[in-house]
Amino acid sequence: MTNLPHNNRMQPDFGKLALASAADAGVMQKKERGMSVQILDVNESNWRECVELKLTEEDQKYVDRNVFAIAEWKFEPENVLKAIYSNSVLVGMLAYYIHDGKYGYFFWMYHLMIETQHQGKGYGEAAVKLALKDMREVGAKDIRTSADIGNTRAENLYKKLGFEETGILEDSGSKLLRLSQDALKFA
Repeated sequence: MTNLPHNNRMQPDFGKLALASAADAGVMQKKERGMSVQILDVNESNWRECVELKLTEEDQKYVDRNVFAIAEWKFEPENVLKAIYSNSVLVGMLAYYIHDGKYGYFFWMYHLMIETQHQGKGYGEAAVKLALKDMREVGAKDIRTSADIGNTRAENLYKKLGFEETGILEDSGSKLLRLSQDALKFA
């Protein structure tokens, strides 16, 4: 397997992001199996609540605390952070950015966190679907993510949504996954 760092980032086309967000004011919503899930921009009114979301010790092996993603977002404006809500209750957070460098041009979903008490209810799947739609609407043609070896829940979720293993390991040892072109059409 090849190792791949993922730290070369570029500034997204905020004009496209603004157009996509103007219609929904930073809100994307999905109703599925009787639940309503929204992803809203992380901002000055909800970032502290995102920091306070909790994970079990086992989950903390695989997911960085939200405060680290928020810190990156604050200093690296190409990051997009979304708070995940169900029926006005904050249940998690996700983050992605646009990479443009040595390894090409692609969108990278690097953070998905669902608070322990809300796991297993489909919120992560619904939120990722909304984020993929958001990325596609601003021009994504190549979307990637990773799953730590041993994090079978994340790996199974991503594969269910159309991500495929690339055979490449990141420097951290995580498996690199890429959204298939067929799945991208329907994101």
